[in-house]
Amino acid sequence: MIDKVFIFESALRELREEQARWGIRETGGLLLGYIAQGTGVITQITGPGAKARHGFCRFERDAEYSKAKVAEEFSISKGLITYIGEWHTHPLGLLRPSRIDNDQMKEISLDAERQCSEPLLLLSGSLLVGKDCLNAFVYRGSAIPLPVEVLVSHGY
Repeated sequence: MIDKVFIFESALRELREEQARWGIRETGGLLLGYIAQGTGVITQITGPGAKARHGFCRFERDAEYSKAKVAEEFSISKGLITYIGEWHTHPLGLLRPSRIDNDQMKEISLDAERQCSEPLLLLSGSLLVGKDCLNAFVYRGSAIPLPVEVLVSHGY
């Protein structure tokens, strides 16, 4: 069972850059990394992909791009790095999962192809309110989120 999250500084920096590109529109992507001894280790994040849709209260990533990115990183890392969840911004909202987020994470946790029964969800808040906010959640076979501590690591 995942009870905490480590995120590499380089992944967090990339997330912040992607967030800044889209301002008050939602953006996001995948969390790539591994699970070890109850810890989700986020080694990298992906961007949304060229065909993603960005709205003020909704985001849909480019599924084709995302699938290719997971396969590429899995191959390069010889199976160490894989899909462990999703991230996106809530620039105009609260840093808790929406009903849409809950439904999506439940679907992911039950999807045999993704092989991710406890997907992570990282939500990044609005930089417009003057705070750099980041909340993590893990889903355990239901749509009820569990907050997870986010720590910054400086590399492998």
